Amino acid sequence: MKKDNLVKRFGKKFLPYVLAGSLSLSSLLNYRCSVTEPTDPQKPVAVLSAQPKEGYVPLSVNFDGSQSYAKQGYIEKYLWDFGDGKTDSTSQAFINYLYENGGEYNAGLVVVDNSGKRSNKALEKILVNDDIVSLGEIAFASWINYGGVDNEDVYSGEIVMRNNNPEFRNIKRLTTNPSQDLEPTWSPDGSQITFTTNREDVNGDGIKDISIFTMNADGSNQKRITPDLQQAMSPGWGSNGKIVFSYIIDSGFSGIGVVDSDGTSFTPVYSEPFTGRISGSPAWSPDCSKIAFQKYVDGNLEIFSMNSDGSNLENLTNYPAKDGQPVFLPDGKILFSSDRANPNQIPEELDLWLMERDGSNPIRLTTAPRKEVDAKISPDEKYIVFARFFGPFGNPSQIFLTEWYNIGDESKWVQLTTEGANRYPAWKPKIDD
Repeated sequence: MKKDNLVKRFGKKFLPYVLAGSLSLSSLLNYRCSVTEPTDPQKPVAVLSAQPKEGYVPLSVNFDGSQSYAKQGYIEKYLWDFGDGKTDSTSQAFINYLYENGGEYNAGLVVVDNSGKRSNKALEKILVNDDIVSLGEIAFASWINYGGVDNEDVYSGEIVMRNNNPEFRNIKRLTTNPSQDLEPTWSPDGSQITFTTNREDVNGDGIKDISIFTMNADGSNQKRITPDLQQAMSPGWGSNGKIVFSYIIDSGFSGIGVVDSDGTSFTPVYSEPFTGRISGSPAWSPDCSKIAFQKYVDGNLEIFSMNSDGSNLENLTNYPAKDGQPVFLPDGKILFSSDRANPNQIPEELDLWLMERDGSNPIRLTTAPRKEVDAKISPDEKYIVFARFFGPFGNPSQIFLTEWYNIGDESKWVQLTTEGANRYPAWKPKIDD
C-alpha cells in the first residue's frame, strides 16, 4: 500500500476525532472559572420587623431594626426602603411610615456599620387594603381657616366611604380673592364651577357689586360671565349648558335670567319691580323645561315655577310659611326648606321638605330643632348633603351627609365639616367613563 493512500485512509477515519479533541482541548484551555465570592464574615446583619404588617389605608407601620447587629464595631446607619419607591436614611433603629395607597409592598432594611460595610437586605411584606369607595366630590363655600386663611372662599373635597364610614378628604381651596366667594355649582360635565363674588365694581360707582364668575374645577381661569348688573346671585347650571340666576338692575327691577356659560346671550325670563326683597334661588328641572324659584308674595316666601321662557308662572306652595330653596330631583319632585312645621319661631326653624312637581303632597323630611338648608342630592340619588345651622342665622353652619332614605333619622347624619361656617354644598356631576 502506498504511503499517501495510507495517510488518506487514516485521516478520513480518525480526523473527526482529532478535530473534536482539538476543539475540546481549545474549549478547556479557554475556559474561565466562575467562582462566587465568599460571604464577608464581618458584614453586619440586618434584622427587620414591622407592626402591623396588614391593615387598611392609610396604614401607619412601625418598623424596628433594633435587632440588627455589627460583627465588628457598631451600626452607624439604617437604610430604609418602604417598597413604594420611597426611602429614608437614619441613624435610628426605629421608624414610622404611613402608607396612603393600597397595595402589597416589600419593605426592606440595609444596615451599615462604622467601617462602611453593608448588610444584605432584610425584607418584610406589608399588605395595605384599600377598602375605599368614593361617593363623589362636592364644592362648598367656607368661612374657615383651611390653609391659615380666614375668608369666604370656595373649596372642593371628596367624600369617601372608608370601611363603611364616611370621610371628607382632599379638601382644596379654589378661590383666594379677598372677597366673598359663595354659592358654587358645577357644570354638567364637571369641568367648571360657577360662584358668586363681590370682587368687582361692575358699574363703576365705587361699590363692589355681586356678580357670577366661572372657573375651572381646579380654581384656574376665573372670569365674570354676568353683564353689568347691580346684583347677580344664586347661579344654577342646567343640563342644557345654560346658567340661571337671580338679579337686580339699577332701573329698579329684579328677576330671573339665563346666560350662556361664556357670558353671552343674557336673557331675562322673569322680571318684577324690586321692593327690597329679591326673587331668587332659581333651579332648572332635569330636562330644563321648567325653572323653580322663591318669590315673596305679600311678605311671605313662596315657591313658584315657570316654563324656561318665563311663561306659565305658578305658585306651588301657597302656604302661610317660609318656603324656599327649591331643588328638582331627578324624578321631577322638588326638595325645599320650610318653617311650616313651626312657623314664626325664634330662633327660626327650617326643615327639609319634599313635594311633587305641581306642589302637591308636601312631606316633611327632617324634624330636628335646627335649620337645614342648601340640600342637594347626589348624582346616584343615594346620598344627600345639606347645611345645618346650630343657632340663629349668622351662627356657624356645618355640612352634613346622610343616605337619602335615612334623611329623617338624625342619628344617621354625618358631619363632614367641623370648623368655622360652611354652606352651599354642590355635588359634582357623575361623568360616565
